[in-house]
Amino acid sequence: MSPLDFVEFRNFLTSASGFQSLQFRLLENKLGILNKNRVSYNYQHYKEVFIKNDQENDKIKQSEREPSLFILIDRWLSRTPGIYEEEFDEDTDEPNDSVEDKPDYNDPGNASMGKRKTFWDRYLEAVSQYLSFMLEEVNNPNQTKEERELRWDEYVKIRRSFQTITNENDYNTFVEKGERRLSHNALKGALMIYFYRDMPRFSQPYQILFHLMDIDSLLQKWRYNHLMLVQRMLGSKIGTGGSSGYMYLRSTVSDRYKVFLDLFNLSTWLIPRNYIPKLSPKMMRTLSGT
Repeated sequence: MSPLDFVEFRNFLTSASGFQSLQFRLLENKLGILNKNRVSYNYQHYKEVFIKNDQENDKIKQSEREPSLFILIDRWLSRTPGIYEEEFDEDTDEPNDSVEDKPDYNDPGNASMGKRKTFWDRYLEAVSQYLSFMLEEVNNPNQTKEERELRWDEYVKIRRSFQTITNENDYNTFVEKGERRLSHNALKGALMIYFYRDMPRFSQPYQILFHLMDIDSLLQKWRYNHLMLVQRMLGSKIGTGGSSGYMYLRSTVSDRYKVFLDLFNLSTWLIPRNYIPKLSPKMMRTLSGT
C-alpha cells in the first residue's frame, strides 16, 4: 500500500489506534516496563483506554499486580551460587574437617592460613589491580602528552564507573533515582555468571541473560520498524487515535522502554580475563555440578 492509498483508506480506521492493543500492553507489563517510564499518550495514562471495558481493565490491573519477568529474574540472580559464600583464598588449601584441633582461620593473627572472602571481595580486589595497571600505563614515559591525557581521561571514566557499584548503599541511590533497576545482589550474580560462564552450572544462565537482551533488542527493532512505517504513511500528521503520531512513536524507541537495560550495561564493569579471580576448589566443584 502506498502513502496515497493509505490516505484513501485511513477514514475507515476512524479513531482506532495501536495504543489500544490490550495484548501489547499485557506483554509490556509481563516483561516489566515501569509505569513511570512510559510516555503519556495524548496526555492520558495508557490504562484509560481500557477503563470502559471491565474485563480488559481487570486484565491490565492483574498484569500490574503479578511479578513481572524482570522481578523474577532479579530474584533468581540474587540467589546465584557463590555470591554469598565465603571461601578461602585460592592460594591456600581448604581446611581438613577431620582434624579435631583446627586453627581459627578467621583469626587475624593467623595470616598464613588465608582469609575468607566472597566473590565480591575478590572481584573488588581484581578491579583495584586492573585500575593500578591502567594508572601505570598513564605514567608510561614512552608516550606523547596527548596520549597520556587520553589515557588519563579513560582511566578516570573507568574508575568512576566502578565506584558506582562498589558500595551497596551508593549503588542503591542510583536505583532510587531510576537510573538502575537490578538490585545490588542481582548485579553481583550477573557479573559472576558472565565471568564464569564456561562453568557447567553457569552455561545456561548465561544463555538466559543473553536471550533476555535479545527480547529487548527485538522489541526495539519492532518499535523502530513501526515508527518508520508510520512516518512513511503519515509523515508528521496526527495519529488516528489522536496522538502526535510519528513524534510519540519516536519517543518510545529509547532506553526507557528497555526492560533489561542493566544487562546491556553490564559490560561496563567487566575486566580482562587475566584479572578475573580464580575460583576456590570448593566453588569449582559447586559450579561443575559435582
